[in-house]
Amino acid sequence: MDLSIKNCRKCHILDPQTGAVLSEAAVSYTRENEIYLTFPGWELVMEEAYLMPVVFFDSINGLVTCNCSICQIEPVIDKKGYYHGFCHILSVKNTADRHEDFRLPLTITVNMSYIDPETGRSGGIGGVTSNISAGGVYIIAAQKLPVQVFYTHFQHNVLPIAPQTRVLRTEPLSNGKYGYGCCFEDLSSYTESLLRRFIFHMESIHKK
Repeated sequence: MDLSIKNCRKCHILDPQTGAVLSEAAVSYTRENEIYLTFPGWELVMEEAYLMPVVFFDSINGLVTCNCSICQIEPVIDKKGYYHGFCHILSVKNTADRHEDFRLPLTITVNMSYIDPETGRSGGIGGVTSNISAGGVYIIAAQKLPVQVFYTHFQHNVLPIAPQTRVLRTEPLSNGKYGYGCCFEDLSSYTESLLRRFIFHMESIHKK
């Protein structure tokens, strides 16, 4: 597996000529750490290897655009119209940090829920956001978070989602509180779309 793709659940297969999205694919990995794609098919000749640009939505490295060979394509037996095949990365074209998305300064009360890895018990602490983007969030909390991965619950149903969130950096603040710079992980297309619409809506309100 290419080291640029570390934590990815989905990708977009692009048209080599136009760059348009041909298909959204689910990403999985074999025991040998080879990348395996499952996707709705276009007009495929299954015995061929396809040289395609692929954009991986990697939750650690952001958007990673690669030149890939998609080969050994076969129909998915129990899912009509879907195919799967191996994806070999030939080269990395570019990367774009999703966390460089527009950050909207916004205060929202949140609850950070988690499972304690030592005890197996669920826990949670409260906090408030300082800014939010489609890629992540900065949260200020009075307590120290004992885990690196948690779920962000937005209170008062401001956002009806609870994305998995990973702490990238922790900063002790001068007021005795803690600042957590975080990224969202494994966002579905629907959840990411909700986030972007919410941020656009709130930005529009702030500009008035």
